[in-house]
Amino acid sequence: MSGSIEAFGTWLVDYYAAATLLLVVATVAFRCLVQPARRLAVAWAATVGLAALVVLCALPGWPRISWGIGATTPLVEVSAELGQNPPPPAEAVAGDPLNRPGIAPLPTELAGPAASLPPAVPTARTADPPVVERSATYDGLARVAERAAAPAIWSFVVGMGLVAAWLLLGAVQTALLCRGARPASDRLRDELTAMVAPTRRVPRLLVSTKLAGPIATGILRPTIILPVDLAEHATLKGLGLVLAHEWAHISNRDLWLLAAGRALLLVLFAHPVYWLVRRWAREDQEAVADAAVVARASRTDYARELLDWARNIHARPAVHAAALGIWERPSSLTRRIKMVLDETRRISPGCSRRWRLGAIVLAGLLTVGVSMLTLRPAVSSGAEDVVKAKSLEPESDNLTYHGKVTDRITGRPIAGATVTVLRRVSSRTTAFKAWKKLDETKHQTDAEGRYSFAVPPNEAAEPFLYIEITARHPNYIRYYGGYSFNMIRKNEKLGERPFFENVTLEPGVEISGTIVTPDEKPAAGVKVKAFSWPDRGGFEHSSWADVKTDSKGCFQVVVSKRGEAGFWIIPKDYSPSTHVLHSKRGDLGRFVLEKGLVLKGRVVDVSGTPVPNVSVNAELRGGAAKKEIDMPVVDYLARSASTDENGEFVMAPLPAGEYSLRVTDENRGSLGPTERPLPGVFLSSLITLDPDEPTKSVEVRAVPHVLVEGHFVDSSGRPKSGFAPSVSGTSNDSPPTFWSSNTQIDNRGRFTAKAPKGLHIRLSLIDNEHHALRARVSQNAPLTNGRDVDLGVLDEDATDVTIVRYVAPILLAKAVDEDGKTIDGFEPTIRYLPDRFHEGEYVRNERSVGHVSFERQNDGRWRTSQLLPDEEFTLTVEAPGHEPRSEKMSLPEG
Repeated sequence: MSGSIEAFGTWLVDYYAAATLLLVVATVAFRCLVQPARRLAVAWAATVGLAALVVLCALPGWPRISWGIGATTPLVEVSAELGQNPPPPAEAVAGDPLNRPGIAPLPTELAGPAASLPPAVPTARTADPPVVERSATYDGLARVAERAAAPAIWSFVVGMGLVAAWLLLGAVQTALLCRGARPASDRLRDELTAMVAPTRRVPRLLVSTKLAGPIATGILRPTIILPVDLAEHATLKGLGLVLAHEWAHISNRDLWLLAAGRALLLVLFAHPVYWLVRRWAREDQEAVADAAVVARASRTDYARELLDWARNIHARPAVHAAALGIWERPSSLTRRIKMVLDETRRISPGCSRRWRLGAIVLAGLLTVGVSMLTLRPAVSSGAEDVVKAKSLEPESDNLTYHGKVTDRITGRPIAGATVTVLRRVSSRTTAFKAWKKLDETKHQTDAEGRYSFAVPPNEAAEPFLYIEITARHPNYIRYYGGYSFNMIRKNEKLGERPFFENVTLEPGVEISGTIVTPDEKPAAGVKVKAFSWPDRGGFEHSSWADVKTDSKGCFQVVVSKRGEAGFWIIPKDYSPSTHVLHSKRGDLGRFVLEKGLVLKGRVVDVSGTPVPNVSVNAELRGGAAKKEIDMPVVDYLARSASTDENGEFVMAPLPAGEYSLRVTDENRGSLGPTERPLPGVFLSSLITLDPDEPTKSVEVRAVPHVLVEGHFVDSSGRPKSGFAPSVSGTSNDSPPTFWSSNTQIDNRGRFTAKAPKGLHIRLSLIDNEHHALRARVSQNAPLTNGRDVDLGVLDEDATDVTIVRYVAPILLAKAVDEDGKTIDGFEPTIRYLPDRFHEGEYVRNERSVGHVSFERQNDGRWRTSQLLPDEEFTLTVEAPGHEPRSEKMSLPEG
């Protein structure tokens, strides 16, 4: 069964289950209430609720509660539950890229020369999607349902098509009926006008030879159509009663309820309770309209007119059966006449506004409640290829972990270090991307540098639990590391120890300084952001630190003793500045702030309409203030501002120089990330801030765009969750235009992005180490390997990109000599066949460069990351003093 049909079937089952609950409640209300007007209020509320369920049951990210299908053993990975992890704070990412949440590598132009060859495969360090826990009941139902699902769904789709055709036929018949009728006489129009309130619009009144009885029709242009025999031969009194009845239908908005009910037949045509509720509502509409007539005339006169009409009427032509309107049927007259003549029963022609509002509110609450129920099985925190660990069983106690903090240079234990353990959960939805904090604990290392912490069972059960470790000591730079708890547990079984068991701190030294304003006053509360890069050969032990100046304008911050370091002074009311330390340490003296220049402007869309609530980011590209950082890190000499309701923005002061100006969905620089939806596509532009121009005004206009849409599936073609690809584009100009952004992804793996029209567009894929990806750019295109998906120059939408997400096979490499002894210092490399992988997509391990990333395990073996299944490759193992050895092989999925 195809992914789209399966998704539709899942939605349909959930919708019918929720609709049944809502209809049952409406049925009970109909049987309990006496007044037809109140029952109609229930019908209105139920109709609105049923329409809302159509959307809510398909809404990405909407909370789901299983109907109670019991959970037992993890069997199959859920195919479409949740989307991409949001990125952590910028300093956390840059502080330790090997233990960070999922984020794509920085463009070379931002990260510097070291980014030109990434040290490892782009890897989203996060939890696998959860698994479905199934009961025996569910498995039995599943086997039956799987065989019948596709034919049943296709039959339902055919039924929807027939209903749609019937509704279209009705609209055509209604239009032809009105067009073929003639205007009524002035006498009849005057009679109708007399009964309509001055504030209400008088409906159109027509006479037709094709009708046997009166009809009210038209929701946008209310119309009453009378049969010619009735219009020409009935008494004026009788016609007045007929018109009063039809006008009651129009004034009560019965036609709107009728139209909404017919529209819902597209999805509820197979629901018998819905047909029953519709019939009851129609009967009540007639009763309320009759009550409105009885309020004007005697019961006996009105009953006599109904009886005379029933004697003279003949059946209405079947050709008009589908026409939208309220037909007066002879078959219902007996019941109506009895109700009219029953003086013991007082029927109210309406109900209070409070009653109608109460019905809608109660129906709304019920609708929201039932929309959260699902027949899908409950989700647990396991993964499809992980054996259940004893420590994660429900009856287990806290999971206690022990770690040790040591000096990175000497290996000696560090006593008195503060280790902060933060446990958070990502929502992994596109609607709400914040992280939910579960707990944070602080621990002091003992004389042996040891510490311990516990993960409670309720936290361990979270499928997207993230463990973050921050270690601080006055004589060392800060350490940060973070990783998915599920992935930690999975990798333990493959020989990799948790990263927090051995935390090494880089020795540091304090730097200090004093910041003053241009008039020599202490600048208090100024942010100072420092970065340390002790090893040019790697990024693992780099670190960020943020401090603020005290009341005297003084700051102190610890940076690494070795390697390179630098800091940024980021005041709110003055110009920011960059300072590279090289070998400088200790007291750095005084820093005098400069007033800076103001950049302001307006953001508009393609048509020139102001765009509010977007971020405008200015990043320094050149000029005297641009320093040669020589570190693989972004320059924090930048500002961000948000547009107001008029699309206007004003940035805090900046130094003179050349800037790249971008409109994005998040702030950067000193304001920190704040994600916002971006309504259009904006190319970056270069602007110059001149010292002779204190305030510069610019206009940023969106460019025409195309849509890029796609979805993730598993190897069987079923919808699957995934991580949002990034999207970029380049032009053929000299110098070329470069643009980049992120796609938005829902919880079923469907992603979308807007991209500039006419650029060469590429998607960059990202995943965790236990999955591998292939891509297809269109429905009939072949699958391609590689992490870059080339969509070519796009002048039209590309809406059928498919990303196949496999469970990656895992290869563990170990090198031994002829005597079976482990060879120290060996390193494996994997390369695919030349025509099966993009030659430019190499990854670096420690010494080797290949197509697949390896991670060294604590036991000395190397483990693959994102290895493609069923793909021939050459494994080469090299070690000092030994001849290289190569072997060709391929591994199946999982």
